[in-house]
Amino acid sequence: MIGLAGIRRSSLGRFAVPAAVVALAILAGAAMLDENRARYLRLPPAVRGELLEALRRFDRELRPEQQRAARAIDERLNSMAPEERDAHLAVLRRYHNWLASLPEKARDDLLSRPTTERLDRMRSLFAKYPPPSAAARSPLDFIQTGGTGIFEVASLCKTWVAISPRDRARIDGLPVGDRLEELRRLGREREIPRELVPDDFSLESWIDRAEARVKELRDGATNPSDWIGKLEGRINAAAERQAEGRPRVPPFLHRLAVNLYLQEHKPAHPVDPIRLSRFLEAMPAWIQSTFHPFPSDEAKKRLTLVYRLVFPHPEEFQSLAGGRPSPAPAPPAAPGQPGPPVAPAPPKPGQPTPF
Repeated sequence: MIGLAGIRRSSLGRFAVPAAVVALAILAGAAMLDENRARYLRLPPAVRGELLEALRRFDRELRPEQQRAARAIDERLNSMAPEERDAHLAVLRRYHNWLASLPEKARDDLLSRPTTERLDRMRSLFAKYPPPSAAARSPLDFIQTGGTGIFEVASLCKTWVAISPRDRARIDGLPVGDRLEELRRLGREREIPRELVPDDFSLESWIDRAEARVKELRDGATNPSDWIGKLEGRINAAAERQAEGRPRVPPFLHRLAVNLYLQEHKPAHPVDPIRLSRFLEAMPAWIQSTFHPFPSDEAKKRLTLVYRLVFPHPEEFQSLAGGRPSPAPAPPAAPGQPGPPVAPAPPKPGQPTPF
């Protein structure tokens, strides 16, 4: 992690250096500063530019007390042993992912509360929106057919990359229920299909494999659950409709096939974790949230598939055309009142990625 003091002490002569940061730099020691400067200068120019922009946002958007709190956390993390620091960062990442996965009203309500009330509110939210488990996902997870399918998520990401900054800002300002449909509409205008399908994906073949997998679950179960019988009943009903001349694949069968493909898929061309993190950061929070329910490895696998559907090898994501609009600076808070909510930013290059 490149400390705030390290960024400040790097050769960025255009910025005035506050006395508090100079004090932190002195305490950190010349060796750490030299190490951080060397790490900073080894980064690609585009990544260094993003770090500079993050620093400007830190100065522009956070109130002085928020900046002091962030510096104190940064100082404490950098004073820890590597193993202890990694454990704390893992907790912070899980909290960030959980917070970003909350419905907007619940998240804004939580962030608007005074610190003294926030922990109690978090406990009640944990019961309704439990954090994702760090345990490995079950092989049965391919039968979950709710939410947005991974091929459609890829289409939404491709559309988001393709549209203008003005359209992105406009969509982000729409009511929650209207954003998805408007992004789909813009995708249709650009002839982006509703789903981005991998070249090696055959729907008929993967439906056959999904049906066979359900049969294996039935045959291997000591006491078959009701849901297996219901699922088999839906599969049999779909087969009867096809035999009657109605060949349209039912949505749930389509999703079973897509889910099983995702579960068994091994990417031929991996993606650099920093680039993958930058790609995720470029997406709006309501698309990012489709990855939050999953453990780290599963989220990385899903995001890698989406990335490679949007950017087939050897193409790579560079940045959003025109960048993303910067929010207005936060107004000062009234004495004794909490300031406006500041949602946590995704990890920046140079910090551990969410994966």
